[in-house]
Amino acid sequence: MDTLINQNVREEAKSSGIRLVLQLLCDVAQWISRLCLLLMTIIIGWQVFARYVLNSSPSWSETTSISLMGWFVLVGAGAAVRYRDHLGFTVGLLLMPASIRRWVVACGDLLVALFGVGMFIFGLDLIRGTWNVVMPGSFLPQGAHYVPLSVSGVLICLFSLDNVVVGLQKKAEETKWSK
Repeated sequence: MDTLINQNVREEAKSSGIRLVLQLLCDVAQWISRLCLLLMTIIIGWQVFARYVLNSSPSWSETTSISLMGWFVLVGAGAAVRYRDHLGFTVGLLLMPASIRRWVVACGDLLVALFGVGMFIFGLDLIRGTWNVVMPGSFLPQGAHYVPLSVSGVLICLFSLDNVVVGLQKKAEETKWSK
């Protein structure tokens, strides 16, 4: 179920081609996150059943579940940035004068975008450094664990920069943190 903020973001996305592409990217990220959570739940359920009922736990289930958890958490975090549903300190914003609030929010969004760039760059370093190491349980490269880190970094950066542009285009009274 969409919140009012999500609906507003969707409506604003119709106003430009780039924003529409970003919204579609966010929708895909949310579906990937949901699918990975569902698959992880099924795999863990199978692992518990196999261990306690069949007395034979599959060797691939733990590493696969950990990889899926990385996908649903990190890609979901990227989508949360799109809707401003990530962690924030809104009490401080509400106490600020409306005239500077959107500039403070824009600075915060720029810092989040910078953090996303760091996630992307250092995630790539982790992928490169561990790609040739094979995980024993699933026989996937160890670097596969770090792919969602870089993907999430790109999403966080794109969505944060979009939030900066949209936030600075609005009047101070129209922001999420208006009194």
